[in-house]
Amino acid sequence: MKRNQLGLGLVLVAALVALVVWGRDRMHFDFQLFRAQLALADWRKIGIAFACIYLCYVFRSVRWALMLRPNKKVAPFSLLGTQVMGFTAVALIGRVADPVRPYLVAKKTGLPLSLQIAVYIVERMFDLGSMALIFSTVLLTTHEALPHPELLLRVAKGGLIATVALAAFTVVVRMAGGVVAAFIEKSMGIFSARLGHSAGHKIRMFRAGLDTMENFADFAVAATLSLAMWGLITLAYLEITRAFTNSPELASMTLPRCLVLMASSMVASGFQLPIIGWFTQIGLVAAAMSTLFGVAAEAATACAATLLLVTFLSIAPVGLIWAQFEHVSLRKVTAESGQAGEALAEEETEGSIGLDGTTTAWMANVYSAKATDTLSAVGFYAGALNTRYVVQTGGVPRYALRGKEVTVVSYADGRIEILHGDELLPFKVFDPPKPQQPPIDAKTLNARVDHIITRRWSDKSRPAPKHPWRRYPLVAASWDGQLAIP
Repeated sequence: MKRNQLGLGLVLVAALVALVVWGRDRMHFDFQLFRAQLALADWRKIGIAFACIYLCYVFRSVRWALMLRPNKKVAPFSLLGTQVMGFTAVALIGRVADPVRPYLVAKKTGLPLSLQIAVYIVERMFDLGSMALIFSTVLLTTHEALPHPELLLRVAKGGLIATVALAAFTVVVRMAGGVVAAFIEKSMGIFSARLGHSAGHKIRMFRAGLDTMENFADFAVAATLSLAMWGLITLAYLEITRAFTNSPELASMTLPRCLVLMASSMVASGFQLPIIGWFTQIGLVAAAMSTLFGVAAEAATACAATLLLVTFLSIAPVGLIWAQFEHVSLRKVTAESGQAGEALAEEETEGSIGLDGTTTAWMANVYSAKATDTLSAVGFYAGALNTRYVVQTGGVPRYALRGKEVTVVSYADGRIEILHGDELLPFKVFDPPKPQQPPIDAKTLNARVDHIITRRWSDKSRPAPKHPWRRYPLVAASWDGQLAIP
């Protein structure tokens, strides 16, 4: 993975250098005008944008704590540090640091990393759905003349359809995630078994994340927080663009145009690399402003740089200070979170088996989790003597199983299956049964006992010739009750 990142970074550097060389004589960039745009900007509006972005991190903390509530009650603002440090790692190190937030939350709460990754997947779903809903709703209801209106209209309709499809898919996965995962895994497995397993695993993780919301009220609160957060991000973009009062195109920025700019910025930030990605994102967003809205290159570049600074990099100083107080090394936790995620993925590939109908089950135990516990592991004794199994569900906590019954089936050939209704649960077996010694017949047992007795009284156990015991005087035996004479 690191090699791929290094290769991609070198390609981007080469492309950036080539672009600079190509445009040096073709583009006329006035650095004095660029500095003037920054100096004449309305910094009060930029301050409002700062406040909106910082408030979004609070919303993220509250939303994550909400999704952990079915398993463990967490204070709404107690996870603020994990969000701040996690986004700081992404800003400074790149998208490879995305697992830092789940990793830090797992360490802080003591809950499994698999749960945090599941929450992260659901969080991404809420973010994508909220952004798409705001974008599509505004563009479909506006009467403003926009550049390339037919293309933007198709994109807006596609975004709305995708949002509805995502909501429907979420409901289906919530109701029958195991069936959906098995179907997709089998369908994609025709082309690639590895790809099919990966897709099925992601759907199971998504289902596990949805299990953290017990009812519609939890879903509604999470959706409301997500829409409010992305509303603040939209307001931040709008305030920053309007802050450049010396550019008529930016000073008169409208909400529909701002959302188009936001969409281009989100696409540019999708492949964020450390440092290099900052300049590529500034260049792409500035190019979008100039191409779509006719903004001068100097004003577009100044606005794009400010957008990156406020919406993406502004959290870095606070995150670094927070990490110092928490004694957290961002580079170290980035490496640790990546290793933990890879280990979890490897664990998921172990032990998923299914019914083949060739063996008859000879024993089954039924377990029921308590109302306040998570069914993450069950232990039982099989029918064979001294055979102990500890069966753990494969890294994905199934919080919907609380209060439900699962069936643990042990087959005569040693295979184990865990069933929840018709759904097979992946698992991992610890402490496999040890081979038993064959039974000993009576003749062999008597021979071994005789051998032990004979060896105990052999010459090797007698005292040595010069042993002090041999110097004791011999005495006559006492007969008829007479005392021995020394």
